[in-house]
Amino acid sequence: KEKSKHVLITAIDELINGRIQVGQVTAICLSLSAIHVREDQEMVKKWVSELLQNAMIIVENDVVAALASGTVGKLQGVTCIAGTGMNCYGRLASGKEASAGGMGPLLGDRGSGHAIGQEALDVCARAND
Repeated sequence: KEKSKHVLITAIDELINGRIQVGQVTAICLSLSAIHVREDQEMVKKWVSELLQNAMIIVENDVVAALASGTVGKLQGVTCIAGTGMNCYGRLASGKEASAGGMGPLLGDRGSGHAIGQEALDVCARAND
């Protein structure tokens, strides 16, 4: 956690360093992978608030930003990220949400690049037996 905090705060600090004063930042939205529960959001908000004390801080999973960018900010629909990991998220106009995946390779990222690569290695290993 400490390394993640350091990397995040350093990145934000370098982004604003010399461009504006820290106190001029009024809001920041961080859309990060591996943010799955409210406790994670609150932890990251606490870290960022140490640097940006007067800013409104929003923390979401990266799949929410993907949905927002694909729906021009309307936040309704379904989006799937399938890269090294896999995460799917859906939201109705009423605000009801559902998600699947995004728990990492140990707990199940079916459809991710990692899972596909692992399956290919498994098939090759079994064929060699």
